[in-house]
Amino acid sequence: MGHNVFCKFLMILSLAIVFNGCKKKENKFATDSVAQIGEHRITKREFQLNYEFGFAHLKKGQNRKLAYLENMISEKLLSLEGYRLGLNKTERIQNLEKQLMEELLVEELFFKEVNEKIKISPREIKEAISKSNVSFKLRYWIEPNLKEAEAVNSLIREKGFTEVVQEIIEINNEVNRGSDNFETDYLSWLDIPQELFKDIKDLEVGEISKLILFEEVYLTLQIVDIKKGILSDWDYKNTYKRVEQILFSRKLKQETRRYVTQFMEPKNVVTKATTFNILARALAEWKMDSLSGNNFQKDIEQAGDIKPALQKLKDNLETTLINFEKGHWTLEDFITHFDPASVKTDPSDKGRFKGDLNHQIAMRIGNWFLAEEALAKGLEKSTKIENELDAWRDKWVYEEMRQQLTADIQISEKTVHEYFDDNLARYKTSNKAQPEFKDYKDNARQDAYIENRQLILNKKVQALKNEYPVRINRISLDSISVIDFEKSRWANLLLYKSGSGRQAVPVADPAWSF
Repeated sequence: MGHNVFCKFLMILSLAIVFNGCKKKENKFATDSVAQIGEHRITKREFQLNYEFGFAHLKKGQNRKLAYLENMISEKLLSLEGYRLGLNKTERIQNLEKQLMEELLVEELFFKEVNEKIKISPREIKEAISKSNVSFKLRYWIEPNLKEAEAVNSLIREKGFTEVVQEIIEINNEVNRGSDNFETDYLSWLDIPQELFKDIKDLEVGEISKLILFEEVYLTLQIVDIKKGILSDWDYKNTYKRVEQILFSRKLKQETRRYVTQFMEPKNVVTKATTFNILARALAEWKMDSLSGNNFQKDIEQAGDIKPALQKLKDNLETTLINFEKGHWTLEDFITHFDPASVKTDPSDKGRFKGDLNHQIAMRIGNWFLAEEALAKGLEKSTKIENELDAWRDKWVYEEMRQQLTADIQISEKTVHEYFDDNLARYKTSNKAQPEFKDYKDNARQDAYIENRQLILNKKVQALKNEYPVRINRISLDSISVIDFEKSRWANLLLYKSGSGRQAVPVADPAWSF
């Protein structure tokens, strides 16, 4: 029932990468690029972002940057061959480009209309730092289901926080967890999301909060202690930049919400309840029948009597789902803009499932209007949009090329057995018992497949180097300062966009290191 997560904080990472310009044309490669592949190049900025947000196991050997760069070069070679074969024109890539273009247009519109207009004054920062001298220590309990959350909140009010939490832990046989797992460190109002702070700021020590809906879960909170400190000049100087970022992030959230509300209100968007229910039942049936790994649109097209909800959706594709000023969307229109994976709620929780779907409908139609506004302002010509679209297109073409080269791999039983015998050490456990084939057959099949795939890809990469000569600028590569984890070289820093869940930058395929 319980979750040991208190809350999610938005981390804004600002990467300032400054490159020295080059006055002489013949030195351009040396100062701006780390590799040249035929007529194409990998810039220092591309490498740095890819490396820092890439998978740690690709950064191996004595020269970790060079090892990682080799993987980027391999992907570039395969993508260039993919372009030559016209793989960038596949239906998959065309659809991905369309989705990404809408996302980038909305981002650029927000940047121009919201981000650039936000100003944080020194006075605001100093006042925020002054308020942060009061910090709160909290106990918390989280439930995803409203009915269970209400029951737990009522019990906590009756019996006390620690006693109820301990009972829940014992019922769920979580013997390694105690109530101390559900206490925070001391947090100031800067550390606590504003939506939460307004619900706890007036609580007394020991007081239990009302049930709080936050990030689609239900929280019960208790103030354990309130501590007031004295701030020094050092505190002001040391926290100035951090506080400025927090205030900017908060104001950005507020102003974005305000902008979207003012923009969308004149559109008069209305979702038709009866049509919405047809969609909700079909999506729930599709997810509950373990079809979510399939293509939603194709499953609708092939729906028959054994899938009555999908069949009804298929029969009503031309029915209007959304009305808005000067237009409408049918069910079919919406489905072409919709990713069913975006609805993550369990369909068995009907109320929350419908709420999640309704939210996604609002997001889809909102993004469509915002993208149209961005196009009207000519923002598709933005260099930032063009560069990001190019980077992701290269990635997708590489994936298409990889799929084409490895689609016919067949791993026979004999091959699996031979692979297992040749790699026994890989399957030995800590007790050093002799591994038996029957216990590791599936593992050996997967490993044999991956090794065969990499042999094919590596062979193709070597051949492509004759078509696209590769030069590496070691001086330029060595000059790049990168962030690595000191305590664990195997740690990964993966950054995703909060709106779409997409990785912030495309990174090298983790499968390159086997």
